[in-house]
Amino acid sequence: MPDVVIRARAGRWLPVATLLGVLVAAASATLLGGPPGSPARAEPVPATGTITGSQPCAKPGAKDTVVFVVDGRSYQLPLDACGNPEGIRLDVELITASDGQPAARLAGAGAAAPRNVIADRAGAVLLILAGLAGVLLVQVAAARPRR
Repeated sequence: MPDVVIRARAGRWLPVATLLGVLVAAASATLLGGPPGSPARAEPVPATGTITGSQPCAKPGAKDTVVFVVDGRSYQLPLDACGNPEGIRLDVELITASDGQPAARLAGAGAAAPRNVIADRAGAVLLILAGLAGVLLVQVAAARPRR
């Protein structure tokens, strides 16, 4: 008979223990920076470029050609823009494309907003605490004798 009581109690706490384990794993992954991702890309390098070839924007995938100098090296690359008059000077950024090749874009066109790491982690911790509070609420409600 005591064996049945122990199994019943263990079966009742198993979902709570599983959820608690998942929440602890999520909390530690969040606080330690999360799963390893792709390596960080290099920051864009600002430059002033001159349009040497202009494409009308009516063509699909049209890109102007821009020439600029970064760290003493001259680049002539397609610009992620179209319809600019030849000879005009624009602020551009030298970036690394997804294939690893250098690329050019208009300055500020693709800059990501800075992330607030502390706010992200605090939000994750509060989410975990809310999950734990929900688990405790379910346990208290389940333990209350029914009338």
